[in-house]
Amino acid sequence: DYVEIPNSNDFDLSEGTVAVRVNPGDPLQSGVVVSRDHNGFGDGGHFRVKVDGDGSVSVRIQSDSGSKYLSTANNLVEPDGWHHIAVSFGDEGVQIFVDGVQAATNPYTGGIDGNDQPWVLGASMEKSTEGAADKLKDFFKGEVDEFLVVDRQMTADEIADVVARGASHVML
Repeated sequence: DYVEIPNSNDFDLSEGTVAVRVNPGDPLQSGVVVSRDHNGFGDGGHFRVKVDGDGSVSVRIQSDSGSKYLSTANNLVEPDGWHHIAVSFGDEGVQIFVDGVQAATNPYTGGIDGNDQPWVLGASMEKSTEGAADKLKDFFKGEVDEFLVVDRQMTADEIADVVARGASHVML
């Protein structure tokens, strides 16, 4: 299963934070948690968050000419338990946080602007046609909750607060 959220100009972000809670189930299997993507580079701004079978989190963010990849260490996401994953991007580069702790960084300062795709939770849109959530693959086998998109690059303290309080209590 997957959830599709229609595109909105509000998601055209040069900086921001995308966060979600996941429970990967047991056994832990690779799968895409969040995707806003299509086949090719287009105008850039493509974005994907994946939980890998080794318990790492990987992120791909694209410009209009190339992909930037970022991965955490193994075993940060354990099977059959809830974990919070946040990805911030902007002037401070791309940062991955797992359970409120910064786990990886990349100096790339691009955003997800230029992207007119819908959001898909629970599958990859990497092969989809432009403007559609079709040809989905790499389905996430667990549960997804508390999806959050913020229109600025949140600080480590703010992300830790979201982890402690939950997305429904975010004060921005």
